[in-house]
Amino acid sequence: MATPDHHTGGVMEFPNFTSPPVVELVLGVQFAPLPNLTTGHYGLFWQSLGDEWTGPADALPIEDQFELFDPAPWSNPGAFSIRLQPVRLPGRFTLEHRDQHQMLQLQQTRFHLNWRKRNGFYPSYRSLISQFEDTYARFTDFADRSGIGKLTPNQWELTYVDAFPQGEYWNTLDDWSSFLPGLFGTLRPADGLALERRSAEWSFEIVPRLGRLHVTAQTCCR
Repeated sequence: MATPDHHTGGVMEFPNFTSPPVVELVLGVQFAPLPNLTTGHYGLFWQSLGDEWTGPADALPIEDQFELFDPAPWSNPGAFSIRLQPVRLPGRFTLEHRDQHQMLQLQQTRFHLNWRKRNGFYPSYRSLISQFEDTYARFTDFADRSGIGKLTPNQWELTYVDAFPQGEYWNTLDDWSSFLPGLFGTLRPADGLALERRSAEWSFEIVPRLGRLHVTAQTCCR
């Protein structure tokens, strides 16, 4: 449940949920490649953060994504395609916060802060966006002082991952139309058929061409 929105001094307050289904929140920025970034800079930035961050690890880079609004008339977004490109070095560098709920991800074109539900409560978007802005500002300052290059953002990203356990929110796949109204309709399979899997994707433009909202719903971990 949520408390109603209200305004204080012209600033709208965010709703507060007592038991949100959020299991992960990702706040990220994508920017033009930093040509001078090396693996050594990862270690120096980690050192500048202090002992709150630990567990360094390497991972493959996340592919760049761009929300385009004028695709070529012959393009087909859903078509199968193969892309051959050299491996980008250095790769992705990750750190884990000592509370084990947060993770930082850095690469030549991205900076991400992840919150992942463990045994604690969801700290709210307001708290996490404040930490993201603070840590991103520190990385921006570090990049400038270290001669890595100036960060030029080309896309901002916000991802929520929600979980609705079977038995708590729904029992059969047809129940999705009840707790996700407006997204799923009622299914009436023919006799002798039993629905085993259900999924769907939606994309909404944030008008006028400010970005997109992507929604994906699917069964998981059954």
